[in-house]
Amino acid sequence: MKKSTTAVLFVSLLTVLLLGTACLGLHIRQGVRDADSYFDRARREIDRIQAQDPDRHGPVHRLCVLVHDRQSHELVQVSTPLWLANACLDMGLSAAEHDRDSGLAECQERYGLDLRSLKDLDRFGPGLLVEVNDEDSRVLVWLR
Repeated sequence: MKKSTTAVLFVSLLTVLLLGTACLGLHIRQGVRDADSYFDRARREIDRIQAQDPDRHGPVHRLCVLVHDRQSHELVQVSTPLWLANACLDMGLSAAEHDRDSGLAECQERYGLDLRSLKDLDRFGPGLLVEVNDEDSRVLVWLR
């Protein structure tokens, strides 16, 4: 990648981060052995959102993520404006498309997920996007 392209990407990322830090909700909790209460609260919110808009045609404003690592007992909660999530995704995908070693193909092969399909998340409407619950971790991703 040329130095000028790298500089533009860096300045763009820095601008988005500076604008977004005031809007980003990030909570990291250590020593959480039982995260059920956090996930129950999140599921109630998701259920309420989906009950209010079962067809998922309403406006979306935030991307929310809740992750519990059962090995490290770490719980991470993220809530960010959708515009910021989309901007970061656009920049990351743009950089990855110019880098053969970016892992885009590996992600599609390994997980069956084309990361480019995540663009414009608001088209999914408010509600649950992803739920994972295995022996290592538990994850909820939803749009509010």
